[in-house]
Amino acid sequence: MAGQVSPFNLRHIVSAIIGWRQEPVIGAFVLGIMVAGCGYQMEKPRLPGGARNLSVAVIHNRTFTGEVDVRLRRELRRLLYRDAGIHVTPHEQSQLSLEISIRKLTIIRRTSLQNTSVTSLAYRLSGKISLIDTDTGELLIDEHPIATTTRLVFSQAQLETPAIRDEVLSDALKVFSQLIVDRLLLSF
Repeated sequence: MAGQVSPFNLRHIVSAIIGWRQEPVIGAFVLGIMVAGCGYQMEKPRLPGGARNLSVAVIHNRTFTGEVDVRLRRELRRLLYRDAGIHVTPHEQSQLSLEISIRKLTIIRRTSLQNTSVTSLAYRLSGKISLIDTDTGELLIDEHPIATTTRLVFSQAQLETPAIRDEVLSDALKVFSQLIVDRLLLSF
C-alpha cells in the first residue's frame, strides 16, 4: 500500500521526534533544514534603493562636550559592520552618504538632599540625520530628528565622577547610534 504509513514506520517517526526533544541541537538542526527547504529566508536589512555602500560623511558636534562626534562615529561603525549587507566605505566610493548633526546634549542630575552626591544621572541627546544618494544628489532623509534619554540610577547617593558621566554618555551614544541605524533601515 503506497502512500500509507505502516505501524513500523510510524514507530520510527515517533521515536525520532522524541529523540529530538532529548537532543535539542539535532531538533534545531532538523527544524533549520525544514525551514530552509521550504524556501523561507530571513529578510536582510537594506538601505534605500538597494544600496550596499554607505559613508558616514559628516558628524557635526554642536554640543559643548568634546569628542562626542568621534565616539558616535565609532559606535555607528561598530553597528554597521555587524550587518553583512552594508559596507561602510569612504565617501568617494559610497552610494549613500549619511550626515549627522548632534544638536543638544543635556545632563540631568538628581542630587541627594543631605549632600551634593547624585542619586541619578541622565543624558538627553538629540540631533538630526540626513541621507543623500551620492549618484543623483537626491535627499532621501531630510533632517530626521533623533533623540534619546539615558538614565543611570544609584541605589545609594554617589559622588559624581568623570567615570560615571562617561558611562552614561557611552550608553546614550549606543542608543542614539541604534536609533540612527534603525531609521536608515526603516521601510525601504
